[in-house]
Amino acid sequence: MAEVMTAPAGSRYSSGETAFTIVNRRQGAREVAHQCSSLAAKQGVSFWEHWRRVMDPHSEARLQLVHPVLADKVRQMAATLLQEGIEIRVVQGLRTYQEQAALYAQGRTAPGSIVTKAKPGFSFHNAGLAVDCIPGVRGSNPWQPNWTDREHGQLTPDYARMVDVGKSLGLVSGSDFTSLTDDPHFQMTGSFPIGCPPEPARDLMAQNDLKGVWAMAGLAVS
Repeated sequence: MAEVMTAPAGSRYSSGETAFTIVNRRQGAREVAHQCSSLAAKQGVSFWEHWRRVMDPHSEARLQLVHPVLADKVRQMAATLLQEGIEIRVVQGLRTYQEQAALYAQGRTAPGSIVTKAKPGFSFHNAGLAVDCIPGVRGSNPWQPNWTDREHGQLTPDYARMVDVGKSLGLVSGSDFTSLTDDPHFQMTGSFPIGCPPEPARDLMAQNDLKGVWAMAGLAVS
C-alpha cells in the first residue's frame, strides 16, 4: 500500500518527501500497538525491540543514519505514542551540507518562506543528532501527515503530546526555540550548546566524520 505524503508548499519538506510505502496494512494505531506487544511476547523480545523491526521502512532508513541513541529514543517515542493512538513518521534525519544550503537559501535567494536560520554546519541535522517527526491524521488509512502543528499560537494536541514524550526521553524540542520555532524537530546535543555545534565539531562535520563529532559531544559509539 502506498502512503502519499505531500508537504505544504514552501515547507522544509517539499523536496524529496513525497511518498511512503509500507509493507502491511495498518489496522488502527491501538490495534497495531496491541499486536506489537503480543508478537514481542511470543518472540521473547522487548516491545521496543519489536517496534525497531516494524517501524515504517522510510522512517527506519532515516534513523539508521543518525546517532544510534537518538534513533532508539525516537523509536521509544513512536511506540509510546502509538499506544495512545498517535502514529508518527520520521521525515528528516541526517542532512547534507548541500541540503542545508538549499534550505537556508529558501526565502532568501530562492523561492519560498524562510524555514531555517542555520547555515551548513550550524544545524544538528548535519551532525546526525537531530530528526523531524510528524504525527499522522488520526483514523487515516493509509497514514496521512498532520501538518497542523499550531492553532492560535498553541501546539495542537497530538503535537503537544509528541513534544512531551520526546522531552521526557531527554530530547531537546524545537518547539522551545525562541527565534524560529520548529515543532517537529528533536535533537540530542550531549555536551554541545543547544544552539548549534561548536566550530571544532563543524570542522569534523565538513569531513563527514560524524563519529568524531559524536565523541566530541560525549556521545561516542563503538
